[in-house]
Amino acid sequence: MTDNLPTQDSYQKLVEDCNELLIEHTFRAVLEVIEGNYAVGKRILAENYDLERSKIYGESVIKRLSNDIGRSERTIRRFVNVAKFYPQLSDIISYANKEDGKTISWSKICKQLEGGVEQKETEEWVTCINCKGKGKVKK
Repeated sequence: MTDNLPTQDSYQKLVEDCNELLIEHTFRAVLEVIEGNYAVGKRILAENYDLERSKIYGESVIKRLSNDIGRSERTIRRFVNVAKFYPQLSDIISYANKEDGKTISWSKICKQLEGGVEQKETEEWVTCINCKGKGKVKK
């Protein structure tokens, strides 16, 4: 019976393999969330760039979308701001791989924009302190 017990080396290899699989699949799932959120932001921008107008039933587009798709106004603004700041999804992914590797998350991307961005006073353009990328975000 004891012949079937794994050796310490083979067990350690099993642990490492399982951890690597979990990290990789978790990372892929997080990337799917980031891609989905980014796509929603891009879709909103494509439909209606002036998100503050109040012509749709007396409410702003953000507020109405918030109610209709079940997300907070803050979340929708984050979708839009990330999509404005990063013109291409690949910009987010390359920044994530450079800075955070497999530990990237949507909240880290949002915090990077909200807390690590220097705003220029003359325009809506901002420069990210972390990656030096430039993009437009709502002031």
